[in-house]
Amino acid sequence: MMRPDPEPYELAEVLARIPRVRQSSLLVRLWYARHAVFLGVLLPAGLVWLGTATHASAPGGVLLAGALAYVFVPAVRRWVYTRTRCMRVDRRIRATVRRGRICAPDGRLPVVWRVTPTPAGVSVHVLVPIGMQPELVLRAKDRIQDATGASEVVMFREPGRRKVVIGLVFEPLGQWWEG
Repeated sequence: MMRPDPEPYELAEVLARIPRVRQSSLLVRLWYARHAVFLGVLLPAGLVWLGTATHASAPGGVLLAGALAYVFVPAVRRWVYTRTRCMRVDRRIRATVRRGRICAPDGRLPVVWRVTPTPAGVSVHVLVPIGMQPELVLRAKDRIQDATGASEVVMFREPGRRKVVIGLVFEPLGQWWEG
């Protein structure tokens, strides 16, 4: 014998409890796009300005010097690699928070404010919106570790502040750019 269907209002109540994620404000979206704006707009505009202000071959010389420094100087490779890792971690944490619906009851998402390299990995400062418990971000530790590929995640809440600090530790890869 078949089991009777549940009452339709039970499903509606369950769906009503799932928060809807709102789109971030314009300022937050601009903050997240700062790297793309620099690499796609400001850097080429600066090179064009350099070419018009000095000599037409100056931008090519600057690009060639940067490429040679990247190839022959290990410290430059490490610097580029750590900054690229910071950008990747920033994007992956934002995607994890959005997909996991880790948000305030009104749908506002936490803001990944600052991502800085550390000797062991990356430090991430996440600002939690008013109305959201910082413990929601702390409970997403396993999700963040899986998304970023970190070997260890250390998370703590700053007392008296609506900020969560996430420390990500990565295993040394021993690749050519870490030489």
